[in-house]
Amino acid sequence: MEKVGALPAPDFHKRVADVLREVLDSSTQEPQKKSRRIGLPRRRTQYRRAIITFIDILGFKNVIQDHNCAEVHHLLDQFRKELAPDEFDSEYLSLRFVRFSDCLVRAIFVPVDEPNGPDGLVFWELYGLLLAQMNLIWRGVVVRGAITVGDLYCEPGAIFGPGLVRAYELEGQALYPRILVDPNLLKELRTAPFRARDHGIREELRYIMNLISVDGEVPYLDYFKGITSNKDDDQQLFDFVERHRDLVQKGLKENKGKSAIIRKYRWMEQRHREFVRALPDKFVHVCGHKKRDLYV
Repeated sequence: MEKVGALPAPDFHKRVADVLREVLDSSTQEPQKKSRRIGLPRRRTQYRRAIITFIDILGFKNVIQDHNCAEVHHLLDQFRKELAPDEFDSEYLSLRFVRFSDCLVRAIFVPVDEPNGPDGLVFWELYGLLLAQMNLIWRGVVVRGAITVGDLYCEPGAIFGPGLVRAYELEGQALYPRILVDPNLLKELRTAPFRARDHGIREELRYIMNLISVDGEVPYLDYFKGITSNKDDDQQLFDFVERHRDLVQKGLKENKGKSAIIRKYRWMEQRHREFVRALPDKFVHVCGHKKRDLYV
C-alpha cells in the first residue's frame, strides 16, 4: 500500500501547540478595543465578524461525468441536507448558508456578547460539522473543507470578504477528505461568545481537542474521534467502521488510473487502518467481529 505522508504545513500555519500555548498565555489579557477613525462615514454595507466554513465534494468533476442528472441532484440534495442549519441555529444565530454547484459556504455571524445570548460558538460549530461529515460518509459522500474566522459580507446575491478568501485558500490546502481547522479560530477562545461563558480556556480546549487531530502541523476534524465519543452503542461504532471500509474500497476500485483521487482515498485508508489497529482485540471479539475483517 502506498504510504501517504503528512501534508507540509503552509507558511501561515503555526504549530497547534504554539497556538494553544499562545491562547493560554494570553488568557489574562484584555482584548484590544477597536477604535473608529474620526471622519469615516457610517455605511449600512459593511463587513461582520463570522465563523466561516467552505466545503466541497471530493471528485465532483468525475461524479458529473459518471452519473446522470438525477443521480447528481440526489447527491447534492444529501450534501445540502446534512450541512444546512438546524432549527435552533436558525432561530438563535445570525447564520447564512450558500450553495453553488458542489461548494457550500456556511457562516455564523458572531453576536455581541450578551449574558443570555448564545455562546460556545467554536465548539458547537466544530461539533455540528463533525456530525455532518460522519452522516455524509454514511451516505457515501466524501467532502473536504476548512473552517476559519474573519470578516464577511453576505446578503442575497452577494457574498465576499477576507474571511471567505481565507476559508477558500485553506480548503485548497486540505487536499485530502478532511475539514481543516484554522489555528486563528482557536485563538478566539480567549473571549465569549466564542467559548462558553462558564468555561475557562483550558476546559473549553479539552472539549475541542476531543474533536480534532493533527496531521503533521495541520489540525483537522477527526470523524473517528467523533464516532468514538458520540456513539449510542458499540455496534454503531462498528457499523460506521464497516461503512467507511466499504466506501474506501469502492473509491479505490472505481477510480483506478485517476491518481489525484486515488491519493485521497489512500489517505482515508491509512487513517482507517490506524483506527482499526488501535481497537483492543478483546473489545472487537466481544462485539462479534474479527479485526482483520475491518481493514480495507
